[in-house]
Amino acid sequence: MNTKKIKISLIASLVVVSSFVLFPSLVSASSFIFKNRVVTGEEGKIFTIPVLVDPVGKKNYTVRLDLAFSPDVLEVVSFVFNPRWFTVPQSGYDLINNKSGQFTKTGGYPGGFSSITPFGTVTFRVKKVAQDLITVGAQSIILNAEGRNVLVVGPSSTIMVAVINKQAAAVSSFRKEQEVVLVSPTVDTVPDLDTLIAQESSESVVSDKKILSPEESSSVWFGILILIAIIILRIKHSQNNK
Repeated sequence: MNTKKIKISLIASLVVVSSFVLFPSLVSASSFIFKNRVVTGEEGKIFTIPVLVDPVGKKNYTVRLDLAFSPDVLEVVSFVFNPRWFTVPQSGYDLINNKSGQFTKTGGYPGGFSSITPFGTVTFRVKKVAQDLITVGAQSIILNAEGRNVLVVGPSSTIMVAVINKQAAAVSSFRKEQEVVLVSPTVDTVPDLDTLIAQESSESVVSDKKILSPEESSSVWFGILILIAIIILRIKHSQNNK
């Protein structure tokens, strides 16, 4: 039994140690956060994707964001860094290629950051009706104080884009307007203040007076009859005992 326990403990220790050796980034994994993970765009229109970085409490200093998209569906219009970031306008670190569907922006943060921090905003233009995925590319990095890449890319690093045509957008907008008209009162039907006060007072008076339904009335009378029958039986019982 002791030998088995020793073997089990050794295996468990090896698993823990190997997990730290093989996956060191998981100890202090950082990631990108996209506020809009599902986007519905209209053909010919633009939409924006705010990007944030989550360092999970550990100081990070340099970020390179690499995005891949379908160039026949989308194109990048612009990217704006958030304040305090300084750009790295060098080859391989700063790229917008709408022919190949590649986007790369790199920035450094003076003094580092240890809480969720806005990185910047990407603006896309929709080229045609389709569905597309904007994904974080393999060239993306988030460097910590030791210059080690601590980025972990997961399912949250993917943005789904659904593009609809102008006619569908117009129909959707018309339906929303109709719904607003149906639920919104007209000027002629809006009561004045005195009418509202009178209605509230009358409703409060009615609510104070409890009106029983026929079913409730019959239940009350049935209960009273049972109570009377019980009282009569007790009286007869007491008389017989005497």
